[in-house]
Amino acid sequence: MNANILIVFISTFVVAILVVSVAGYMYEPHDMRPIPPEEVIDYNDTNLKVHFIDAGLGNAVLISIQNKNMLIDAGENRLGTNIIPYLYMNDITKLDYMIATNQEKEHIGGMIGILSKLLVEQYMDNGNSDTTESYETLMHMLEVTNTNTTVIKKGDIIDFHPDVVVEILNPDDLTGDIARDSVIIKMTYNEISFLFMGNADFETEKELLDSGYDLDVDFLKVGQYGSKNACCKPFLDAVNSRYSIIQEGPHEEYISPHPHTLDRLRQTNSVILRNDFHGHIVITADGKNYDIFTQNVFDHRLFN
Repeated sequence: MNANILIVFISTFVVAILVVSVAGYMYEPHDMRPIPPEEVIDYNDTNLKVHFIDAGLGNAVLISIQNKNMLIDAGENRLGTNIIPYLYMNDITKLDYMIATNQEKEHIGGMIGILSKLLVEQYMDNGNSDTTESYETLMHMLEVTNTNTTVIKKGDIIDFHPDVVVEILNPDDLTGDIARDSVIIKMTYNEISFLFMGNADFETEKELLDSGYDLDVDFLKVGQYGSKNACCKPFLDAVNSRYSIIQEGPHEEYISPHPHTLDRLRQTNSVILRNDFHGHIVITADGKNYDIFTQNVFDHRLFN
């Protein structure tokens, strides 16, 4: 056998073994399973479902329970092309609440398309205004569709579902700063809890710590896409989350997620889930127990 052919054959054989080995390890799920279609579209039971949608760029979280639907942010794409098909796939044609945690296009862009395709009962934000094209177009669409709008602030409770407490932890007095004015939401379903940090930074986290709120939760939606200015150690210690979810941010503005932020999360032993690795992430909870489903099944130990 030609020496070159032999080398190529051996190399290919070794690579094949490595691929099989790594694949076997990657697909040995730890508390995670692939998203089964029947689990996604059957939302008429009493389970709470929290979908961290892979919006491509920006934040987008869908919360559903017994035909009640809430969307927190909607990604950057103003046509909603990354969000609307996902909503339709889940048989959702109406949103009871659509909440913008701030006015940046990575949070509100997709809402423009959603308003043209779905019925939105109530739009909520922090009351700030902006001069960007995305914001002005969104305001126009809200007017055209005659959608109810509400300003939310610290201390408000959203009447979403009798068994689900949705509390606004921030902002209090508006400052004009995107991070400090970001809407922060804590959601509790009996024994299972979530904290959605929007675009909050260190300063906002410290103010939250000083507020006296109970921040201990099972799931943390990391603020600022996991940038270097998010997730200070005292905040992470107080939150003590089992899982931390990171959605993809604009790389020209943030290094997201930042290695230092990932290190701080790892030091708290919080399992990191990322849309750019795992695709759509769905958490179902019955109030006491929960399951985690991911579009791409990876053993989380590869990324923690």
